Amino acid sequence: MLIIIEFMLGASFGSFITAIVTRQLRGESIIFPRSHCDSCQKQLQVRDLIPVLGYLSLRGKCRFCHASIAKASFIAELLVGTIFVVQAVSLPNFLSLATVLILIYLSLFDIKRKQVPSAGLILLFVVCVICHQHTLPQLLIAIGCYAVIQLINRWQTFLGNGDIDIFFCLWLPLSIAHLLWILCISCVIALGYLIVAPWPADNKIPFVPFITAAYIIMLHFGTYLVPLISQFP
Repeated sequence: MLIIIEFMLGASFGSFITAIVTRQLRGESIIFPRSHCDSCQKQLQVRDLIPVLGYLSLRGKCRFCHASIAKASFIAELLVGTIFVVQAVSLPNFLSLATVLILIYLSLFDIKRKQVPSAGLILLFVVCVICHQHTLPQLLIAIGCYAVIQLINRWQTFLGNGDIDIFFCLWLPLSIAHLLWILCISCVIALGYLIVAPWPADNKIPFVPFITAAYIIMLHFGTYLVPLISQFP
């Protein structure tokens, strides 16, 4: 029963995040109007809004006009629900789960617009600062490195500025070893994606989803991977 509750709680967050991103991209209020079909604009019924189950019961189509429902929300519900089950919902895991939710929010934005919102980055920074584990000298060195990397990236772009911001934020509660693994894993996943998917016409690749996937992997396998490069503080 607890697993079901954790899954549905996570799925609800996934659905909510997708709704926020969709409405922000349209310039709509997060509160009004109530949830409705994008095609026929009819208000959805309560049973249609149940995470995962609503999509399955409707077979991915609107109850009224039978237009196809975007799969993004369904996938986000499954993903976040699964994460909440695997990463048990508890006070010690709260900040890690909050980080995952923010990264998923940023990932959806990156996929749709190939940019990340400043508000999301600020929220991620605040959460990561709360649980940072570095000394003041380490923080000053990191800030200096961050500034240099941003300057180099403006001269010769090799990564999105938002991606660099995210890596800096994630370093705050983690170690350099964690960050190196996240960078390595995200690049490997991105390369795998590019092998399967066609190269984008604008040569821009949404990289935040790969960072998010790498961070989730490190949450569960970091204890095994970090010792392999444990000489880094």
